[in-house]
Amino acid sequence: MHTLTIGRGQIGFSSAHFVYSETFREPLHGHNYQVGVSVQGSPGPDRFVMNFLELKKITRELVRELDHRFLLPERNTLISVAKKVFEGKPVVELRCAYGEVYVLPSEGVCPLPVQDTTVEDISSYLCFRLKEALKRRSGLKLVKVEVCESPGFCASTSETLEPS
Repeated sequence: MHTLTIGRGQIGFSSAHFVYSETFREPLHGHNYQVGVSVQGSPGPDRFVMNFLELKKITRELVRELDHRFLLPERNTLISVAKKVFEGKPVVELRCAYGEVYVLPSEGVCPLPVQDTTVEDISSYLCFRLKEALKRRSGLKLVKVEVCESPGFCASTSETLEPS
């Protein structure tokens, strides 16, 4: 089995977020995230596990959805979300359990099906999305996504690809 890797520094996105739980709350801030991806599998008749450029393109399309957006953790029960209109423009109002209120332009919000927007949750989300994008490819066995919010502060998630 071979591993094909696109290292951090090749793919990234800039987003705002905050982590919000009963034991830890941080203010709204942003990161220039870096993303690394790997796939494992057996080379096909073309002698590739997968074409580097194709893997990079697919991954960039996924992270483009997050770029220059506020990452909203949809499954966080401590944050209530309301869609409203302010001065004729759609906004998203976030009311947090401990009193914080944020009002953001709707087009700048990227809702994610996660509990929080930690690098662990973001890597899990991107890994699931990449797995879905690659699941029909023969020969691939494993996909791994690493997300870094700053140099040295990273989390990774791996998913097994089922044979199609």
